[in-house]
Amino acid sequence: MLAIPLLTSAQGQAGRATVLRLAVPTSLGAPLVDWDEQQVRGGVIPRLARHVSDSHGLRLELIALPPARLRSEVLAGQYDAVCLPSSQRGSERDALEWAAPVLEISELLVAHGEVPRLEQLADVEADSMVGIVQGLTLPALDGRLRREDALSEDRLAKKLAARRHPYAVISQPAASYWRAQGLSLAGWTLLLDRVRLQCGLSSASPVSAAQWSQAQEAARQSGLLAQLARQALMPGFALVVSRASELRLIPEQQLVDLYLGRRQSIAGGHSPRLLMLGGTLRSDATRQLLQREPTEYAAQWTAQQFGGRRRAPEEFEDPLALRAALRQDPKALGVLPLWALDASVRVLGFR
Repeated sequence: MLAIPLLTSAQGQAGRATVLRLAVPTSLGAPLVDWDEQQVRGGVIPRLARHVSDSHGLRLELIALPPARLRSEVLAGQYDAVCLPSSQRGSERDALEWAAPVLEISELLVAHGEVPRLEQLADVEADSMVGIVQGLTLPALDGRLRREDALSEDRLAKKLAARRHPYAVISQPAASYWRAQGLSLAGWTLLLDRVRLQCGLSSASPVSAAQWSQAQEAARQSGLLAQLARQALMPGFALVVSRASELRLIPEQQLVDLYLGRRQSIAGGHSPRLLMLGGTLRSDATRQLLQREPTEYAAQWTAQQFGGRRRAPEEFEDPLALRAALRQDPKALGVLPLWALDASVRVLGFR
């Protein structure tokens, strides 16, 4: 058991009401939980738990537990709370009282960089090996594919990099994080499911589920929850088209060059209508996806428009509105945050 720090039994009896004990599953990785060796260093979940404990005048105690021990010890009342995606809940589901959802997370099928593009899960050859976090349940995979369990998303990513298996199921935050760390992933991804990150409270917890939800609401009003969601769901942007589009295998650099005004068409002579995110999302997308500073991106398009050569990409403040526009126009090309992907779009590249 790893804890920061652990109480002795005598101290526990005397000071129990002053402590909030959070079990942290070792199956979770960055950015939900950041690890230093086997100690919790930070991340979205510890930051949220710290906010809740501070709001109730409690000292937060973080205990790292592997999935095999997590369920039995939480069910036995050894810990007060645990935060999990719904796809990783097991027998503790009904034994805990669950607070309001923190955020929604996409579970993705990803592949290493040498695997050819797939359009749908049915295109994966039957009996293929897929890496998956131990304890994660996804009905979409049952029966068709062989699973190789990993103890954590971090280990899963390393196995994928070592070509231990061609495919892996990984959460969108983890996929974005590992892509940013230089892991060679294929430029496509398939959405398997959307799950909720929620925190469950045991009957022994000094904080009830209702109180935890109230603290989350206070975090939302203060802007902290938006900051945590941004940390969890960003970075991560994709160049996408409608499923009805003819565009499929397009070199990623050609797509980037379109958005930088360096070219007007791509292979095959296609000149897609360009859609772009607006506001702060545009700044994030230009830095990560296009690898340009926002001022440089804006100046480049100002010069293009001044010369009467091209119009800048059409901007959308709401990613869901941009996604709807893609559905309506199969000839359009758009930029979406990874959390906004769904089955209506095809990913041509992501970072």
